Amino acid sequence: YWKRGSQYTNGVTDDDGKLLAHSESPGRYVYALGDATQLYNSSHEDIHDVAQASRAIVWLWGDWVVVYDRAATKVDGRFKRWFLQLTAKATVSGKRATVKTPGGQWLYVTSLLPADGKMTAEPAEKYEDNEPAEFDPIAARLRTESWARDVRFLHVLQASDKDKPETPPLVDAGAGFAATL
Repeated sequence: YWKRGSQYTNGVTDDDGKLLAHSESPGRYVYALGDATQLYNSSHEDIHDVAQASRAIVWLWGDWVVVYDRAATKVDGRFKRWFLQLTAKATVSGKRATVKTPGGQWLYVTSLLPADGKMTAEPAEKYEDNEPAEFDPIAARLRTESWARDVRFLHVLQASDKDKPETPPLVDAGAGFAATL
C-alpha cells in the first residue's frame, strides 16, 4: 500500500475515516466533507507522516461535480496524488481532460489547483500478477500530482451528452455571494 500512497485496509489503520459535514438542497446541490487522514497512518506499520487527507465534494444540479482535496504530510518530499478512474482514455490539453465514454457520454475534467499540478492520462494500473476484476469497466485514469508539503487539489467535472461542455451554472451562495465554475 505505502509504495502507491494508498490508504491502509483491514484494521491496519489508526482510525476510520470520518464524515464531518453534509448539506443538501433538493434539486440544487448536495455537499459532503470527509476526513480520511487516519486511513493513511498506521501504528502497525509505524507510519504517521500524513497530517491531513480530506475531501469536500459538491454535486450541483445538472451534471457538475466539484472536488476539493486537502493533502499534507509532516515531512517534505512526499507525493500527493489525485486520481479519477475512467472507462476510456482521456485526452489532456493543459489543465483540461476530455473523455468520451463507451456509451457515448462526454466527461470534462478541469484541474484548477494546485497551480503547479500536472494532469496526465494513463492506462489503468495492473497490480503485479493480478488483472483488474472480471467485468471491471475501468480502462484508464487521470492523475494530478504535487510534491508540495501541504497542497490543495480542486477539480471540476462535467458530464454531457454532447461533444461540447455546457455553460457553467451560477451558484447562489447566499446574500452577497455568487460564484460560477
